Amino acid sequence: MFEFTKDRVKSAVNSKMRFAQVAIAFQPIVDATSATVWGYEALTRGADGQNYPQMVAGMDERKRMAFDKLTILKALHEAARLGLVNGGAKITLNVRPTVDHAAVDAAFVARAAKHYGIPAASIVLELTEDAKLSCDDFLKVMALHREHGIATGIDDFGSGYSGLNVLATCGADMVKLDRHLIHGIDSDPKKQIIVESFARLCGRLGSVVVAEGVETQREAEMLREQGIELMQGYYFGRPMVGGPSVLRTEIGALEVARTWSSPVKTPWSVPFTLQA
Repeated sequence: MFEFTKDRVKSAVNSKMRFAQVAIAFQPIVDATSATVWGYEALTRGADGQNYPQMVAGMDERKRMAFDKLTILKALHEAARLGLVNGGAKITLNVRPTVDHAAVDAAFVARAAKHYGIPAASIVLELTEDAKLSCDDFLKVMALHREHGIATGIDDFGSGYSGLNVLATCGADMVKLDRHLIHGIDSDPKKQIIVESFARLCGRLGSVVVAEGVETQREAEMLREQGIELMQGYYFGRPMVGGPSVLRTEIGALEVARTWSSPVKTPWSVPFTLQA
């Protein structure tokens, strides 16, 4: 009995340390037509600035699943503390699509969001491509998202070969165009044709399109001509811990969206249980 209690205490201490070491950077997704912030993507950062792939390198599957839940909790905790959804903005979270019950799923996210006072309708779960699913399993994951009132996004669309098949068979609430399709689009007629056609296709399928990796004003202007309204990238705002302080919401114009305070350092406390 003593050993069990000691293990539980050790586990709690380790979770506390991991929670404190994880930082969440938010990058804005801008509606270039209405010059408003449509949402924020939550991105994991380590104490020394490591990105998510660097932080999970070498983890076994069990540890990585626990770490994924930890980062989701941290992201929702920070989004609530900063009031990011108060104006109706979305919070997009990257998750690996899986039917494993130990992994992050919509039920876990919905409980965490309720705990922090964030409406489930404000959340988009972006499914990444590093865990391959059959279309049947993809549909199961999406159905679970909808059951809990959470939207589904496909991240990095166009970076693989199965994207169109998944979109045609399963659909999605949001589709993010891979940055390689966006880079240099202002001077690449082939990319312009592909993106313009894709924007019309997604419109007919009922999917919202986000162009990510927008870095220049000319790229942003061309995307708007192609019918893309939602954009994300360094041109509009870089990922920032504590929220963006200055960002562009109009193409060619710089304006202050909100004033953000630095994260307050408070004694750590467990904000939410990691149990699925």
